[in-house]
Amino acid sequence: MLSEFPARERQNRLRVYGYGVPQLGIALWSARNNATLIIEDSIQPFGKFRQESGGSSIKGKDMRLHRLPWPKEVLEQLGGLEVRMRVTLSYFIEPSPGRRGWKYKHRYRSHGLRFELKRPTETEQQLLMRLTRAAWDEDQESYTAGPDERSWLIGPRYRNRGSIHSDLWTGTAAELAASGIIAVHPVSGWWKDRQTLNCFEKDAKYSLIISLETDETSIDLYTPIATQITPAVSTEIQTS
Repeated sequence: MLSEFPARERQNRLRVYGYGVPQLGIALWSARNNATLIIEDSIQPFGKFRQESGGSSIKGKDMRLHRLPWPKEVLEQLGGLEVRMRVTLSYFIEPSPGRRGWKYKHRYRSHGLRFELKRPTETEQQLLMRLTRAAWDEDQESYTAGPDERSWLIGPRYRNRGSIHSDLWTGTAAELAASGIIAVHPVSGWWKDRQTLNCFEKDAKYSLIISLETDETSIDLYTPIATQITPAVSTEIQTS
């Protein structure tokens, strides 16, 4: 698949093969140098906000920042060792039959969601500035490539289609240690555009799946992560 459609033809590769072929061995195999996090959450994509003129408008509302329980000290000690992280964001849309098209008023999807990884060289505040509400609207479907795109197998230009977005990040352990936040934010849909239906008040559920792995079998990535999240999960179960 990669030889037939190299990096410059990623869009055609996705059209022909999708995200590839499932491998049963990987699905059944478990090791310390491989860890997977599954996050189930929801946001309210849109809300009604008052304008200074006295009226109101529907705009993007919620954004989630997921601070990942990375084994930061372990990753920093590994330094330049290559690690891979697959991020998959999955959610359901509410379609609008008869509204499919390419113009602003003909949106087919009720809403869209996107994920963004904090870049190794930026602060959390810089991440928030990059993801302002103005950037949540995709009316023009515009995209400006950045240097961080080179770390992704597919890249945001092509992965943001449909309602399942999956991509593979490759970099050094030190870079990953400095990239411990994933943001999930909304983009436009007919819940926002068709205000008379009051769908802008609805919540949207999503799943965020993050898999971390390295070829170095002597590295234990699983235990430090499990040590951090197990007490929190136990407390949540007891109080539910």
